[in-house]
Amino acid sequence: MAEEIDTLDFTIIRAFNDVNKPILGICRGIQSINVCFGGSLYQDIPNHKLPKEERHNVRFEKKSFLYNCYNSDQMKTNSLHHQAIKEVAKEFKVVAKSEDGIVEAIENKNIIAVQWHPEYMMDIKFFDYFINKICNKDH
Repeated sequence: MAEEIDTLDFTIIRAFNDVNKPILGICRGIQSINVCFGGSLYQDIPNHKLPKEERHNVRFEKKSFLYNCYNSDQMKTNSLHHQAIKEVAKEFKVVAKSEDGIVEAIENKNIIAVQWHPEYMMDIKFFDYFINKICNKDH
């Protein structure tokens, strides 16, 4: 089943990318996007599958989607995953990391991907900024 899901994910990611459509990856989405473009994953990382209500600190790179969205270089996010990016796909820039060095966000042109779940945090600002800055470009 996982292989079928990967195949579907990669097909959709490539199709959207081929026509320059916006792509937003969340949790497994960042992992699928990274692998689709040639990156790799840590299969099991400790200390990142926290209870839904717990948060950890994530730092943002300046001149990134996230830095511009929040007007800050850091924020607390949830952490509900046991896999994470190991090697970043060549076309992508790492724009956020947790304090232990785990990649928490990548971006490339029309693709934004985060390891956390902004929807669980009711982070309307994140989705609003994505729609207004990425989706409303001339795509």
